[in-house]
Amino acid sequence: MKILLLLFFIVSTHNLNAQWESDSMSIYFDVNSSEPLNNEEVSIRLKSLGAIKGLKIIGYTDTAGTEQLNLILAGKRVKAVQFLLPDSIKTLEIIIEGETTRFGADKENRRVDILFQKLVEGTEIREYLILNIQFVTNKALIMSQSYPLVDQLVEKIKADKITRIELHGHVCCGPDMELSKNRALAVRKKLVDKGIDAEIISCYGHSNFDPLYPEHPGAGNDKNKRVEVVLIRERVEY
Repeated sequence: MKILLLLFFIVSTHNLNAQWESDSMSIYFDVNSSEPLNNEEVSIRLKSLGAIKGLKIIGYTDTAGTEQLNLILAGKRVKAVQFLLPDSIKTLEIIIEGETTRFGADKENRRVDILFQKLVEGTEIREYLILNIQFVTNKALIMSQSYPLVDQLVEKIKADKITRIELHGHVCCGPDMELSKNRALAVRKKLVDKGIDAEIISCYGHSNFDPLYPEHPGAGNDKNKRVEVVLIRERVEY
């Protein structure tokens, strides 16, 4: 029995439209204590922040006790929170606010606020693939031995609920923009014949302007003859 080898090689997967967004979190303390309440939970939350920047830490206390002692206590609370931060996260600014009533009840004022910007993922995910489809020499005709590769791609598109597809055709050994795009169009036709909506597929030709490997006269250029695929799907939050 012949085993079908890989349909494609996954080059990379990344998120589209990632951006920095302002956010904050508050950590609370018991009376006259510099140990965060639910210490273990706080540590987990801090380590789950991921990529952040612009970190600012502000320490507060309630109004019980003297102003000087509350400044010292607020400083200790800030240091306790800093100790819980992952090594990769650096504090840019520390503010020892001390006693306050701005947050209402005393238990709400015994706190440390962390202000930062976090990297928020976009609403789409792009997956880059290279199809190892064989074409008839100098033509945009897919060779029959590559049909199962198209079938596997169709299965992946349907299983992953892909919403948009980009097909990028490449040739080797000399410029031919028309052939590179026609090969992308040939893959598009096969996908449509298999039930994929033509409206979600865009095709592009790149001639031989973007080789994977340096081209040499004679042989060794086959890997530059390819169709690259970008599969785009909506990010689903759970």
